[in-house]
Amino acid sequence: MNVRKVVLISPPFYSQLLPTLELACAFLAEGVEATVACSDDFKEKITSRGVRFQRLVTSSNINTGIAQKTDQPDEERRRLDIFLEATKKGPIETLLVQTRDRMLDMLHDPEGIRDQVRRIRDLVRPDLWVSNQLSYGSTLALYCLGLPFISLCLPHPHTVPGGKKIYGVPST
Repeated sequence: MNVRKVVLISPPFYSQLLPTLELACAFLAEGVEATVACSDDFKEKITSRGVRFQRLVTSSNINTGIAQKTDQPDEERRRLDIFLEATKKGPIETLLVQTRDRMLDMLHDPEGIRDQVRRIRDLVRPDLWVSNQLSYGSTLALYCLGLPFISLCLPHPHTVPGGKKIYGVPST
């Protein structure tokens, strides 16, 4: 497949946007026109790197860097507080809270996402889509619209090594 244009879909989470943006910049370096589709909250960060931006709302839950400082709807703030309290109780309670919340985060407005993806398709006409695995609605939309895509599964930011650390080897 000769890829001249690519759209990368990122959920509105800082931890997911940064590696997605790096991948978009790698596409640019190879002469591929790269567009990141994400929340308006990240438009400036995306365009400041020379990457094109398209608005795509994949979740009402947003994290622009520090979750507690992110301006978001009251219900999302309440969910964040419940999550943070769960982390104090241990990993099982934390996972239970996350499991309940994932339906709201990952399958937010599937029909609306499909319509937004269709709009981006018509504007950008990409050869390939890269869909973040945390946005099930986006992947579902791409599949239903018959668009060529690959899934991007990013690790948690704390698992990405810095400096001379080796991926998968725990820090001391």
